[in-house]
Amino acid sequence: QGMEQLNRMPTQQVSIEIQPGSQPGYSIVNLTSKKQIPLTANIGFDNSGQKSTGERQLSGGLWADNVLGLADQWFVNGGHSSEFRDSRNVESLQAGVSLPYGYWTLSYDYSQSRYRNNF
Repeated sequence: QGMEQLNRMPTQQVSIEIQPGSQPGYSIVNLTSKKQIPLTANIGFDNSGQKSTGERQLSGGLWADNVLGLADQWFVNGGHSSEFRDSRNVESLQAGVSLPYGYWTLSYDYSQSRYRNNF
């Protein structure tokens, strides 16, 4: 279970090697961590929007792993119509955090969307 919790972070992959111990019934457990930069970012542009709120959309996001040293994950994503008009607009924001706790993963997510269309 601990390995699954550690390996859920894409920027830190942990492998395990179990070797025989010096006494019967004992083992030596070696964990090897392959760390990368703990931040991931993206930006995007597409035409997935509607005519009423702006066809072209901009988006971006940032993910951070292990900020508190507790195998925690944080993220924030956002989107906006690329035309930036007050009369036709869509905005979105998502943010969240997750933290392993024993066999469980505690998480909090926030999402907000706004649509504007003047006739």
